[in-house]
Amino acid sequence: METRLAAVNMTVKNDKAVNLERILGFIEEAGDRDVDILVLPEACLQGYIDCAYPLGSREQIAQRRYFLQEAEGLHGSCLGLIGQACQRAGLYAQVGFIESNVSNALLYNSVAIVGPDGLRSVYRKCHSGSEYPYFAPGSSIYCTTINSLTVGSLICYDLAFPETMRVQALRGAVLSLMSTAWPMGGHDREHDYCGSRLRLAAQAK
Repeated sequence: METRLAAVNMTVKNDKAVNLERILGFIEEAGDRDVDILVLPEACLQGYIDCAYPLGSREQIAQRRYFLQEAEGLHGSCLGLIGQACQRAGLYAQVGFIESNVSNALLYNSVAIVGPDGLRSVYRKCHSGSEYPYFAPGSSIYCTTINSLTVGSLICYDLAFPETMRVQALRGAVLSLMSTAWPMGGHDREHDYCGSRLRLAAQAK
């Protein structure tokens, strides 16, 4: 059985409503193209952190408040709408989002695999040390089954640690889906070394 994969490269803003509308549109488009599994970027629901803000700066504090306000639980309304879109499109989507726990004391940089049958799995980024003080690291590696394929999830910097994919392989995964938002070294795209080196690392894998 053939499985058609697709990935989305989208501009993500710190605006949950705008991002959600675009995500739903991409899912609909992917369904029209007979896609089976769609991979969306890291933190594409709320947007990723701006790494250029110094710790303790007014901008950094405001950014953390934004994530605390806009984080989503596993049964949140946005993931529900994404699930409905996947059901209509007949596909599975890996979606990056900022996840809150019950007390909202901890936030996680997570991806959810959502399909016609609802939420299939959630993976919390394990290698997230550089994202302090925004997000706590995850501690588990999961695999799920999609159309008879065993599939694992990765988020961005997880790619730099071979054991992440090795654990997935030992658990039977034949496919690893990676969502990412390559961070910039400042705000100058033309001289951004971070994005280019991480793109090279992804190609080398």
